[in-house]
Formats: sequence, C-alpha cells, structure tokens
Amino acid sequence: MSERDTHFAGFADLLYAEMDTIAQNLYNPNFITPGMQREIATIIARRAYDLVRHAIDSVAGGIYTQSYVGMGEDADIADVPDMTQWPDSSHE
Repeated sequence: MSERDTHFAGFADLLYAEMDTIAQNLYNPNFITPGMQREIATIIARRAYDLVRHAIDSVAGGIYTQSYVGMGEDADIADVPDMTQWPDSSHE
C-alpha cells in the first residue's frame, strides 16, 4: 500500500464507522465483508489524502510551500497527522 492509501487510514476508519452506523438501517450488514470494509476505508483514505494535497496546493499556494523548498513534493502532507478521533465540535 502507498502513502496515499495509509496516511489518513485513521480518518478513513472513523468516517467508515460513522457511515456504517447510518447505513445499517439501509442494507443487510452481513452483505459487507471485512475485505469490502477495508477496501472502502482505503478509498476514503486516498480521497482524504487527495483533499489535503488539493488544499495545500490551492489554498496555501506559495506562502506555505515556500518554506518546504527542497524537501520534496509530499513533505507538506507528511506534516499533517492522521486523525484518530473526531475533534470536539462544541466550539463550532
């Protein structure tokens, strides 16, 4: 598996668990195998990685990336930690 598949695996697992709780009312939970769960979570992790890459490239532009000149294309993504729990939403 690549960095893109694994860097945000915790986020993917959190999101999958939340989606699965909702989806259990819509389908037979025995239909989804553990292998299918892992594949869905990998897709979520890839797209979280892509979203962060897009945000850094688009929103931060040169301001953020200038400090990483010479550190490689993905050095900035490596600095973003995976999520292992949802943030406290009470401050929204």
